[in-house]
Amino acid sequence: MSTSALTLANFLLARFAEQRKRAEEAQARSSYGFADTAFDEAVELAEGEGARRPAIEHITQWDPTRVLADLNSKWQVVRWCMHHTANPYETGPVLQMLAEPFADHPDYQQGWSPWTD
Repeated sequence: MSTSALTLANFLLARFAEQRKRAEEAQARSSYGFADTAFDEAVELAEGEGARRPAIEHITQWDPTRVLADLNSKWQVVRWCMHHTANPYETGPVLQMLAEPFADHPDYQQGWSPWTD
């Protein structure tokens, strides 16, 4: 794996770790016996404000358990890319597409965009 691809892979793993920490913290609240987690409160607020069903269904997709499963699969893709190829042209586009949601992060490098030549 090239140095650039390795830098991108490490960037992704760091972002996933940040997201994992937030999801685990949200999940831990419910296991300590709090009646309302931040997630439950968001759903209740949306329902109370008259949000349409599609909006509520979107919120429920961000349940901490689902977020952790999603992060785990993305982490596995990045780790596979890091250990199963030496050719950045094989893994680079995959890593670049995974990084795109983080384009507003200060450590994101514009050259990582999958849409630049």
